[in-house]
Amino acid sequence: MMTYRLCDATYAQPGGTMWIIADATRYNPDEQPIKNNVITGKTYQADTLEELAVLIDVDAGNLQKSLDAYNATVDGGTDEFGLKTYDKKMGNAPYYAAKRAPTVHHTMGGLKIDTNARVLGAEDQPILGFYAAGEVTGHIHGANRLGGNAFLDINVFGKIAGESAAKTK
Repeated sequence: MMTYRLCDATYAQPGGTMWIIADATRYNPDEQPIKNNVITGKTYQADTLEELAVLIDVDAGNLQKSLDAYNATVDGGTDEFGLKTYDKKMGNAPYYAAKRAPTVHHTMGGLKIDTNARVLGAEDQPILGFYAAGEVTGHIHGANRLGGNAFLDINVFGKIAGESAAKTK
């Protein structure tokens, strides 16, 4: 699976991190969000790839090879990790770099609940007075979910959990 290969490759890097590289094609240097990220140190900015390589302490030749491979993928080449989201070539200064590490952003398992948001215990029986909503719950989406659905979980099942708890004496 592509995600595990990317995570494994990232963990194999020094410090278990990777750099996300972008340029002015993705981020307009005059817009406040990217300016704020540079000012706060969340993102590095440089006028050349060589300068960026120095700022993030990577080999400039390897950084150029990565950019060339990215651009080749935009032209129809194959990404070594199977990614297919490349749509615009990079090469327009300024360049940006932000450090990243693999993280869990949504769990697909957790407490099993019923339609009243009651947590189910042994043999799928509700546990008296125990309610749950949001990402702590499991089995709602199956093996995957659409982005943003955690908000739906929280709002819908949070309301149901509150109403169910209020009815319990």
